[in-house]
Amino acid sequence: MDLLLDLPLSVVDSLDVDSLDAGAASRSGVLARDVYAAGSWDAAAAHTILSAQDRGWPVLTADPAPLRAIDPSLPVEPLPGS
Repeated sequence: MDLLLDLPLSVVDSLDVDSLDAGAASRSGVLARDVYAAGSWDAAAAHTILSAQDRGWPVLTADPAPLRAIDPSLPVEPLPGS
């Protein structure tokens, strides 16, 4: 995983309050609110989806279920061995 994260194409957005701009926070919150209305709450998954959509990239993950619950059409690449 460390090797993957060191690649120049890897993006890991920070979710701490000091580094999240108002626009991204608002968009993530709106998406998370819609998911909450459907019966679950996952702000991190909402933020991940918006980051992937903004870049036009698939999400690399070992657990696509929370992401697909929000956006079934999200392109997902499973981690090897998952």
